[in-house]
Parts: sequence; C-alpha cells; structure tokens
Amino acid sequence: MAEPTLAEPDLALLAAMRRRIWPDLPGRIVFEDDAIVAIDKPAGVPSQASREGAGDDVVARLARHLAARDGLSAPAYLGVHQRLDRATSGLLVYAKRREANRGLAEQFEGRKVQKTYVAAVTGWPASNKRARLEHWLVPGDEGRMEVLSPGRRDRKAVRAVTHVRLLRVGEAGRALLSLELETGRTHQARAQLAAAGAPIAGDRVYGGREPEREAPRLLLHAEALALAHPRTGAPLRLEAALPRAFSRWLAHGARSPLAPFDAEAFDDALAVALQTRFALGRAVEEQLPTTAFRLLHEGGDGAPGLAIDVYGEHLVAHLYDEAALASREAILDRLATLGFAGVYVKVRPKQANVLVDTRTDALAPRT
Repeated sequence: MAEPTLAEPDLALLAAMRRRIWPDLPGRIVFEDDAIVAIDKPAGVPSQASREGAGDDVVARLARHLAARDGLSAPAYLGVHQRLDRATSGLLVYAKRREANRGLAEQFEGRKVQKTYVAAVTGWPASNKRARLEHWLVPGDEGRMEVLSPGRRDRKAVRAVTHVRLLRVGEAGRALLSLELETGRTHQARAQLAAAGAPIAGDRVYGGREPEREAPRLLLHAEALALAHPRTGAPLRLEAALPRAFSRWLAHGARSPLAPFDAEAFDDALAVALQTRFALGRAVEEQLPTTAFRLLHEGGDGAPGLAIDVYGEHLVAHLYDEAALASREAILDRLATLGFAGVYVKVRPKQANVLVDTRTDALAPRT
C-alpha cells in the first residue's frame, strides 16, 4: 500500500496558513521614506540566508513584504550596508534606491555612523560607571573572534574600540550596559565584554554555560543609529525600543517561563523560536516540501520541560515535567493563538525507574 501524501490542494492551503503564521515582515519598520527603510529586527532572524534559496534572511523577507505591500511584480530593491548576528535584535537600515547607496556606504565605511547597543551582562563592576575597551581581534575557529593578549602580535589583527556606560544594576551581579561602537568589527562587543570578564547573557560562543549567565536568547540589542540622511544630509536618529526580555532578566535572571507560568516570558521564547524556524515553516512552498519539524526544543529555546512539534497544520505539545504539566492549560491557550488547526498533547514523564504505558488517554489523549 502506498504511503499517504498531501494532495496538491491541501498543500496549497497549508502554504497559505504557514504564510499567516510566518509573515514576511521580519519585525517592525521604524522609519521609511523614498530613499531608505529601517527595521527593528527580532532575535532569530538571520542577516544572511541560512542556506541557498531559503529566503529566511531579513533582506529577502523585507523585500518580499515591500513588494507585496506596494504591488510590485518582483521583490523590492534593498541596498545592504550593515548586518547583525542572528541572535542579536535591533536596528538595520537599508537603501531603497541605488542612488542612496553612496551616502550610506560613505558613512558606514568611514565610521561616521554612531551605533549604540544595549547588552545584559554578568560580572561588570557596579563601581565602573564608564569604560573604554580597546583590543586587537583576530579570526579564530568556527567564526569566533579572539582577543589578542597584551604583547602578542598578528598581521591579521584588527583594532576594536567600544565605549561602555553602566545603565542599570540588578541582583547577583547582573547589569545593563550601553555600548557605543567606535569600530565595527565582527562580534566586537561580544568578544570584548567576554575578555573584560562580563560576557553577554545567553552568549554560548563567548560566555560559556554558567547557569547565572544563561538567558533564553543572546541579550544584545542594536538600540540606536545616528547618521546623516543619504539624500538630504539632515541629521537622523533611529531608535528601536529595548525588548522586555532585558528588564526581566535583570530582575530575575534566567528563570523558566513555566515555573510559575509567565505569559510574557513564554510569548517571548515562542516568538524567538518562530523566527528561528522561519525557513522550515515556509518550506511547504518548496519543491520538496517540509511539513514536520520541531518548533521549540525545551531548555535550548528557553522553555525547559516543553517541546513543540509541527505536523502539517497541527502542533504536538510534549509536556515533560511538573512545571509544564502545571502550566498545561496556559501553554495550550497561548499555542491556540498562533493559527494552527489544533494542538495534540503528549504527557511524557521522564522517571527512568518507572515503566509507563504512554498509550493511556491521560498521557496521549485521543483528541
């Protein structure tokens, strides 16, 4: 007997549903005129496509959105002059017309754009209100940038300068810092703060995995850009509000959104997971459609004890511990708002010394 497959009409309906759940606009447009457009990029959206043809990067998604909004037959033109790491949120500005490229390029390449970031860190001394970090960076393994130790020389080294201002102090050594990047090196703020003993929360590349430094996401945000408008020359300051995850982490640290249930924190974790899996969510439109994948994976996505899978037009929620079970109804209520056809529930106890029949209706309901 042949394996069942989705009929073409069903696949078309599924694709339409997925476009509603995963819209092209990757964040909030904070400024736009006939020459430039600036967007507040959410965490989880890559600046470059995750793979060839994926179309999940911020440029491809924004270009498709602008084209659909303005009735264009092809993706809108966008001139690229800056990037942010996938896990970093905040401001990106693009040229909408080719003649605006020169004005932007001269400013970004000439370091005339004032870039302000906010970072959540552990280990920054409360007495250190202002500081100037200067290091020499060299490319390391797997895309890392390494800080050269004093006296060491390397012909590939580039100078990095970051000005730090202490904004707020929380408990257990947690703090929010304002960063002005004098230079624009790859991973500059991440590498320099780690070298200064204050790695950015949630940074698993430079910050290690100490529990007190963990966070649901990399807590680095491009908050402001100050530049001259490339067409008029007028001063222009663009700002993107600090995501609420920063204040929550400063007050409480890395706390699960399920113990007790925190709707705001859960929504934030789910939002990052949705952005991170955009390419999978929209892959039903490809020649070899992807219809099943993991959307949220427990602690790796900021929700220990909970996993969520996508199967076609439905979700499957796996509840692994007491915190997830206690938050069951609240979790299902939030998932119901995403736009899927329904949610199946599996209760999956992890007691290694107990044999459990998962076929019971209490653990794997028939509805």
